[in-house]
Amino acid sequence: LGHSYGFNRNENLDDYATGRRLLLTLLDTVSRGGNLLLNVGPTADGRIPVVMQDRLAYLGQWLEHNGEAVYGTRTFREGAQWSAGRRQEVDTSTNYRAKYDVEAITLSPAAGDARKEILFTRKGATLYAILPRYPQSTFTVRDLRLPRGARIRLLGAPDAAIEWRQQGGDIVISAPSLADGALPFEGPRTFRIEGALP
Repeated sequence: LGHSYGFNRNENLDDYATGRRLLLTLLDTVSRGGNLLLNVGPTADGRIPVVMQDRLAYLGQWLEHNGEAVYGTRTFREGAQWSAGRRQEVDTSTNYRAKYDVEAITLSPAAGDARKEILFTRKGATLYAILPRYPQSTFTVRDLRLPRGARIRLLGAPDAAIEWRQQGGDIVISAPSLADGALPFEGPRTFRIEGALP
């Protein structure tokens, strides 16, 4: 969670990854077919420091309501739908310390750079579209055809159907307007698209 592989009393709060960064790291990793190994270093007397407890609680709260989009899932296509722009190329084959800023790639890329708009996972015939940044009104999942009667739900929200329409080879989904605190968790929103896959 910090820069050290164990508890380091010299680390400050800014040395620890935020809950948001950890969650985006988890989701980006899972969408690409990986597993996340997260190191939590206890103090000399075996306690888990409060800052680490806070980060783990943040992840747990999100997973409590969205875990079905993570546990037991598989990749879908390349794992993400990118916006227009230059994609960040990361060569991890030769350097395990290659720079990979998950917040920049999913939330705030540099001018001219592409952003991962949607992270995908799948389980059976269900597709999960995880949105790091929630849209104002609608969003498009490119190159996806749904059968008539397919259902879309927003995980963690009241069980109301989400409106969608087929537009050529894409689907356009109406994102419900959400007030702050409307969902019982913070972070990316997950749409469950039932019957999306054969």
